[in-house]
Amino acid sequence: MYKLFTEVYEGNPALLHFPAFDYIKRTYQREVEKVIDYFQTRVYAVKSNHILCRVLTSTSLPLSYEVDRFMEVVYARSPYVAKYFNFTSDIQYGKFHDGLFYGDGNLELILSTENYFNPYDEFANWKDIEAVKVLTHNVSHINLMLPNGNKNDSGEGIVSIVIDLPLLFLQFKGFMNQQHMRYQNGSASILGVTHFVSMYVLPKMLKSHLECVILNRLMNLFYGAPMSEPLKKLPFLVVDYHNKLDDVLYEVIRHLRDNQMWYVKSLMNIPSIFNQNMQVSMQMPDISRTRQAWWALFLSRWKLINFLIDIGGLEGIKNNGSTINRLKVDIKEMGRTRIIKTFLPEDMVYDIQERMEMILAL
Repeated sequence: MYKLFTEVYEGNPALLHFPAFDYIKRTYQREVEKVIDYFQTRVYAVKSNHILCRVLTSTSLPLSYEVDRFMEVVYARSPYVAKYFNFTSDIQYGKFHDGLFYGDGNLELILSTENYFNPYDEFANWKDIEAVKVLTHNVSHINLMLPNGNKNDSGEGIVSIVIDLPLLFLQFKGFMNQQHMRYQNGSASILGVTHFVSMYVLPKMLKSHLECVILNRLMNLFYGAPMSEPLKKLPFLVVDYHNKLDDVLYEVIRHLRDNQMWYVKSLMNIPSIFNQNMQVSMQMPDISRTRQAWWALFLSRWKLINFLIDIGGLEGIKNNGSTINRLKVDIKEMGRTRIIKTFLPEDMVYDIQERMEMILAL
């Protein structure tokens, strides 16, 4: 079933269209760009001990090198950086981190990846780079606060974030080049790594963050769970269309509930803010399914997998037999290695194992 999140479905099935969502989509695209522009045009800084600041300052980056030579160096160093900071990768188990991005009460998996990209194109547009993306979190309120490590929302649980370290290092090189040019032009104030993280890295996480908010609201409405509450707010007004959004999401639930759809089609019928649909938005990073990485990849989509099974009901289970069977194989392998017990707190292990046993009994 994890394959749903590794391959974008290229077919052209008859998908539902929700006209009311078109305006919501345009509105929140504009609002996110407004927030990004706000932080990029004003001087803000995170604490110097922020995980991204530590990554950048502890890695001896040859910023004076030309782009091609610079990339050779950072590709060689990135695996060691990921290992040092206990990030999860295809060669490193990693560990849970305590609220590095979403604050206390969140167990955060930081996955490290290295995707192919054209370094010259990315360097020329370094301000637009999205080197850090959110895979899952527990925020369901649309207040668009940056995941800066502060407790900005009451939502708590497992969080998954992926960092493309070479891309992050290249973006930092672009930022430092800009600062060097400012210095040569006589500027008295030169910005540093804490400003870079706050002004350019964290704001670009908002797009993937918002997609997860949409999914969290959809799941909460389906299960009848309460929405998380904001604990802080931005220094300016952001459009709040949660009522209009929930009306659309209720309509989505009505169409997907107890339906014979393939799970991939159910996912494609969930609207997305920045992509064609949620099946595209929920694609996982290109990390090999090694023993070291598989547990973290699996947990990053566990909540969504359960939602697709629950909303499809018995009719959905009947029509997705092969998908369910592949999921059972993965669950059995996870139980055989006992890796979940190794990394998760006892209360979370109990909830996950109980759910796994229910799926194995289908």
